[in-house]
Amino acid sequence: MSSVIRFLEQMGRRAELRYAAKPALYKSLNENGVDQDAQWAILRGDAVRLEEHLGVRSRKDCDLFPPHPGVDLVEAGKREVQQVA
Repeated sequence: MSSVIRFLEQMGRRAELRYAAKPALYKSLNENGVDQDAQWAILRGDAVRLEEHLGVRSRKDCDLFPPHPGVDLVEAGKREVQQVA
């Protein structure tokens, strides 16, 4: 697992890995000792399979809050823009 995490960190830091062709990426995965299941998931961009392999689950939340009664969202948005400007 640590080799996979280390490799993903390298991909985040190094553009040549992020945008590498699959053969070059495969070579780098092998050189870094990443196991075959993780290689398969990384080469295919399969985040779900990689999460399963690592035994983790990404947390994806989206909280929606209803507006307060009587609040005009358009006017509230205009005020926020004016405050930033």
